[in-house]
Amino acid sequence: MWRPITPSAPTISCRACIASLDLTGGPVLPKSHNHLNLFQHPAVGLAAVVGQPDAYAGELPVGYVQLKPGATVAAGELEAWVRERAPERAAVPVQIFQIDPMPLTGVGKVFKPQLRWDAATRVLTKTLLPLAEKGIDCSVQVGPHGSHGSMATVTAVHVPEHERDAVSEKGHSTLAPFVLRHEIVFK
Repeated sequence: MWRPITPSAPTISCRACIASLDLTGGPVLPKSHNHLNLFQHPAVGLAAVVGQPDAYAGELPVGYVQLKPGATVAAGELEAWVRERAPERAAVPVQIFQIDPMPLTGVGKVFKPQLRWDAATRVLTKTLLPLAEKGIDCSVQVGPHGSHGSMATVTAVHVPEHERDAVSEKGHSTLAPFVLRHEIVFK
């Protein structure tokens, strides 16, 4: 929230700006620090840092990069690059994903909601591995939702009718620590 110099002046609140901050359970850090650090790497053409859901911290930073044509980076090189330049440890992305193409809006800006959905899909899919190990075929898709902003849909396939309540309960309890809304559907 922006505060004016004089106490009697009006205040301005910006709700959309919260998506540009890392809410890590510790300091609130602007994602722009990481974003700029990634852009400074000579192999990076486009970069963005978004929040990935975390059961403990709420959100952790993850980076997405599109390398310049013909450029390559060694495993861990981008992470080390950002770590050396980050103002503090909490600002370092927990992972950096190389994607091509980077999702863009109609005016050429990085479409960060798509990256947030991708990060959430990766985390929730990994979190639901215990269900898969029990033979339950499930997939996760995260996308826009009219009233909740974003929604994770877990689709369980070929689950017998008599097992669905137990699978649904296990799925909901597994995903409960995450602030992202979710639903479980059966096919």
